[in-house]
Amino acid sequence: MSPFRLAVVGAGRCGLVHAVNARRWFPAAELACIVDVDPARAAEAGAELGVASFTSLEDALAGAALDGVVITTPTFTH
Repeated sequence: MSPFRLAVVGAGRCGLVHAVNARRWFPAAELACIVDVDPARAAEAGAELGVASFTSLEDALAGAALDGVVITTPTFTH
């Protein structure tokens, strides 16, 4: 069975917590990428987590085969 490929949108404190928790508590999930509108924050988080980084969800959806997305941005941006 192939892993459930997951993207985390939002590379702030909450996003990084969710990304790390997904790896720790859901072994069937694979963190595929992280997305943040701030290019520096996206790149830093991607490097820290060892995954691809994108600056828009549209780019992530076009550039990575994903099965799910965790949105960790401020509520008003959902």
